[in-house]
Amino acid sequence: MKKGSSGAGIRSAELREQILLCGGRVDALEQVAIGHEATASYINALLALGGDEELVVSDGAVWLLHRVERSGHKFTSAQSRLLVELLIGSKHWPATLNLLQMLGSIQVDPEQRGELWKFIRGAITDKNGFVRAWAYNGLWVLGEQNPRLKDRVRGILEDAGAKETPAVRARIRRIMKGMGVSGRPEDVSGETPTQQ
Repeated sequence: MKKGSSGAGIRSAELREQILLCGGRVDALEQVAIGHEATASYINALLALGGDEELVVSDGAVWLLHRVERSGHKFTSAQSRLLVELLIGSKHWPATLNLLQMLGSIQVDPEQRGELWKFIRGAITDKNGFVRAWAYNGLWVLGEQNPRLKDRVRGILEDAGAKETPAVRARIRRIMKGMGVSGRPEDVSGETPTQQ
């Protein structure tokens, strides 16, 4: 890994090799991130690798994209569209989780909303509690970007508040608070949210 590399002209094959050598270790992926600036070339290479058939590569590329997003980078509309495509095609929970967590910082192309809605509706039934929690957040994002969905999203969130695990209910409460809904959706148990 070349520390301080500008990322200009980075070849996907080189970046793929760097990600592969990380073996999914976050500390190693962090070193890859430190070694590259968030140039269009670097981001586009990561977007291409996000669809790699080898899970360690695709998950690593998506983690690096999430790292770019957390650093405050604003994705272009074309990059945002590719991020949504990666999410809709995601089959492995770590990538799905990272992509769901990034939804709030991108503008979803109106042409992708229907397919994304279907994907997220499926993700709210995922066995992984973190994926479910962030899928509910994804519904909220779609509702914020398309006001016609707000009432439908509110209904889904209220229903979920009655049946979800404490950790997922905690995320739903934060979403509902962001929507301006007072109270706690069907959570009178007094349970402390835990990680599921």
